[in-house]
Amino acid sequence: MNDSKNLKNSSKDDHTVKERILDTAEEVFAENGYDATTVRQVTTYANSNLAAVNYYFGSKENLYIEVFRRRLIQITKIRQELVQNAISSANPDLEQILQAFAKAYLQPFKDPKIGQRFMKLIAKEMANPRLPKSMFVKVLLQPTLALMAKALRKIEPKLNDQDIFLITFSLTGQLLHVHRTSELQKSGGFNGLQLPTIDEMINHTVKFSMAGINQIIKGSK
Repeated sequence: MNDSKNLKNSSKDDHTVKERILDTAEEVFAENGYDATTVRQVTTYANSNLAAVNYYFGSKENLYIEVFRRRLIQITKIRQELVQNAISSANPDLEQILQAFAKAYLQPFKDPKIGQRFMKLIAKEMANPRLPKSMFVKVLLQPTLALMAKALRKIEPKLNDQDIFLITFSLTGQLLHVHRTSELQKSGGFNGLQLPTIDEMINHTVKFSMAGINQIIKGSK
């Protein structure tokens, strides 16, 4: 009985240590970039040790990969849940699907600490790529495309794979700009220029995309 309890406590402790290392590594990599970050820095800030990093991740490179993988999986799950809820509703329409996708795209960034940190992390990665080239495709892009294919084909079965890719690509690009604009607005980057609220920008993006998608649907008939 005591052995079983000890195993549960050990598993819980392992999870806590691993998550603490990942949280800290994400923050340090986002601030310093891959090259300027050392494992010793991470373990110091995480109140851990080198042995723990070696045990859970094996190397600095694997730690970096797992920092991204964890966050990308979280983003994918949020997208799947919100869009799936829209698909499952009675007679969903195109606007419902696009609104759900927009909310799903922006939801992970609503926590200012996590959202800003992850965007900084992505910027560092883009400037100095270190991740496996297929990682974003496998963990984020492919599940997102599959989800949008399922959702959009429920509205219009004749949409082909290329249409769905371009629709998702276009919508994602617009939402990225919505997010970046809202962050600049919060930081005063527009020098007092009055801009639409984030909800107004999302609604415009959805309506703009609906018009384009409806033209694609008409052309496919």
